[in-house]
Amino acid sequence: MKNVLMIALLLVSILFSLSGFSQDYVKWEIPEHATLRLGKGSIYDLKHSPNGDLIAVASSIGVWIYDAHSGKEIRLLQKHSDWVNSLAFSPNGKILASCGPDGIHLWDPSAGQYLSTLKSTQVTDLVFFSDGRTLVSTSDKVIRFWNVANGIISKTLTGHTWQILSLAVSPNRKTIVSGSLVSGGQQSNGLRWWDVETGRTMFFSTNVGRGVSALAFSPNGRILACADGDVLHRNPEIHLFNGVNGELLRTLRGHKDQIKALTFSPNGEILASCSYDDTIRLWDPHSGRHLYTFIGHTDGLRTLSFSPDNETLVSGGEDGTIRFWDISTKQQRFSISGHWISIRALAFSDDSRTLTSGTSHATIHKWDVNTGQLMSTLTGHYGERILAFDMKGRVFASRSSYLEKDKKIYIRRIDTGKSRTSMDLGKISLEEKATFSHDGGTLILTHWNVGGADNAVQFWETLTQHLKFEFVPYENHKVSALASSPNSTLLAIATGKIVGTRVSIWKFGTNEFIRLYPAEFGFLMCEALAFSDDSKTLAIGDSWDIRLIEVDTGHLITTLSKHNDGVTALTFSPNGEMLASGSDDGTILIWDLDKIIKSQ
Repeated sequence: MKNVLMIALLLVSILFSLSGFSQDYVKWEIPEHATLRLGKGSIYDLKHSPNGDLIAVASSIGVWIYDAHSGKEIRLLQKHSDWVNSLAFSPNGKILASCGPDGIHLWDPSAGQYLSTLKSTQVTDLVFFSDGRTLVSTSDKVIRFWNVANGIISKTLTGHTWQILSLAVSPNRKTIVSGSLVSGGQQSNGLRWWDVETGRTMFFSTNVGRGVSALAFSPNGRILACADGDVLHRNPEIHLFNGVNGELLRTLRGHKDQIKALTFSPNGEILASCSYDDTIRLWDPHSGRHLYTFIGHTDGLRTLSFSPDNETLVSGGEDGTIRFWDISTKQQRFSISGHWISIRALAFSDDSRTLTSGTSHATIHKWDVNTGQLMSTLTGHYGERILAFDMKGRVFASRSSYLEKDKKIYIRRIDTGKSRTSMDLGKISLEEKATFSHDGGTLILTHWNVGGADNAVQFWETLTQHLKFEFVPYENHKVSALASSPNSTLLAIATGKIVGTRVSIWKFGTNEFIRLYPAEFGFLMCEALAFSDDSKTLAIGDSWDIRLIEVDTGHLITTLSKHNDGVTALTFSPNGEMLASGSDDGTILIWDLDKIIKSQ
C-alpha cells in the first residue's frame, strides 16, 4: 500500500464505463419497487472461459458475465443469497461453478441458465478436474470431491487444523495441494500435499511459515507456486516448489503487502502475482527472474486470470476496476469500472436529479438517478474514510488516515476535495459516526475519548470548529448510526452493545430524550439512519434490510430487502419520491417511494 498521502483529482465526465455501451445492466435483477442499481458489487474472483470469449466475475451481488474482448456486460447471474467467493469453469466451458457461504451453484454460462446446487456451506474455493466430471471444493478445514452429474460427494479430505484459504489440483489429477492459515508452532500444517486416489496426506511443506494465501500449478505440473505471508501482511514471499516431490526450488520477493492471487500463463512461461500493494508482478518461473510490474490499480488487488492465448492478463481490485493488460506491449488495453466496495455516504441534489455517493476508500461518484449514468468521479486523500455528506451534497466529513500522526476530522468540498476546515480530536475511534444538520452548519459526531465515556455525541460548528454541546446517550453503549431531521428538531441515534441496537429519538442539540422505538422491533443491526424530507418517516438500516417507520408513532410502514450485505447509508430525495440505500455489498439501490406506499 502507499505510504504517502496523495490527492489526485479526477473530475472526468463519464458517459459509460466503456464508450458507447448500454446502461441496461443498472436494471438487471433489481428488487420490486426499485428503479435502478448503481454499482456492480465488489470483486472476489474472476476467470476466463476456456475459449477466451467470456470473463466471469464473482462479486458481492452475484456473478457478472462480460465479453472478454470488449468488456461489455452480458448478464448477471443471481442465485446466491450472499457474496460469491470463487469461480471455476469446466474444461469444456459448458459449466460454470460459483461458491459462497450458502453453497455451490452450477450454471450454463453461455445461456445464463441455472443448472443445479451442490449443498454445502461456507465454501471458499473451487477447482475442476481436467476431466470435467469432478469438482473439488474447500469449506473451513475440509476438502470435498463432488460428482458434478449427480451432486454426490465422492470423497472428503480432513487434516487441516485451521481454515483452508487456497487449493490447487495438478494437471494429471493425481495430486491436490491445500494451503491454510497457521498458528502457534503449526507451520508444518499450513501446506499439505494429498494423494487423490487414496485421500491421504503425502507430505507437508515446512518452508511455509505464516499462512498460504494463494496456490497455482504450472500447466505441466512441474512447479507449484505458493504465496506465503503472515496475517499482518509482513514480508510476503512466493515459494516455488517442485510440483511432484515438494522440494523448494526458489523464493521470489518484491511485493510489499499480502499477495492475493497467483496464476501461470497457459504456456507456462510467465507466473503472475497480485498484491494489496496495488501492483501485478510478472516472473520467469524457471529462473525466478522478475520480468515486469504492472501499475495502474489504485487500491489492493484480489484476483488475476490469463487469457487462453497468453496475450492478455486480467486483474480485479478493490479500486472497483477490472483491467485488461497486454502482455506483449505491457500496456493496459481497457478497463471495466463499477465494482466498488462499501458505500458509506449518500446525498441527493436539491433538484433530486443527481445522487452523490462515497465509498469507504474515499472515492466520490455523482450519478444521474434517471438513467443510472455515472457523471463524475473524485478520488484522493488515501487512507481517509468518508463519514457523511451534508444534505445538500456540497461538503463531506472524513476521518484522517491512521497513518497520520495528528488524528483529525476534515470538512471537504465534494466538487474539489479541498479541505475547508479540520477538527483535531486527539484519539479517533475505529467506529466514528457522523451526520450534518440540514443547513450544514453543524456536524454531529460520535467520539470515544470524552471524559472517559465510550460513546459521546458531539455537536460541532463546521466553520469555527467550536464544540457546542456533548452528551452520552447511554452509558457503555456503542453508537452505530446518527441522523438529523431536515427540520432540525430531532436526532435519531442507534445504540447498542454486543447483541444488537435500538433506535431512539432526541431533541436536536440537547440531551432531551423523546422516545425509544417499540420492543417488537427487537434488537436491530443498524448502521444507517435517514429522515424523510418532511421529517415524518425514518428509514432504518437493519442488517441487510431497510425498515420504514412513522417517526411520531413508531409504526412500521414496510420492510425493503435485496442488498447482499449490511445497509450502511440511506438518504431520501428532497422531492419525496425516492429513497437511496447503500451497502457493504458495494451497490446503491434507488427505491420508488410512491410504489412502496401504494403497495401497502
